[in-house]
Amino acid sequence: MYATIWVQEALGTAILILLGDGVVANNLLVRSKGRGGGWLMVTIGWGLAVMMGVYVATVPAPISTPP
Repeated sequence: MYATIWVQEALGTAILILLGDGVVANNLLVRSKGRGGGWLMVTIGWGLAVMMGVYVATVPAPISTPP
């Protein structure tokens, strides 16, 4: 149980860093199509990166009904 939580956390963090840094690299690298995209592109990209990281790291909890 605890091993899966750590694996999900590591995967979520890896997705967050990979996508977030990819957005910044796309904005800054000279020969990329996103060169000079500005702060709005970076903000939306990081927001999507956080969303995907949380989606990957979310542990599905069983639905419990009160007695």
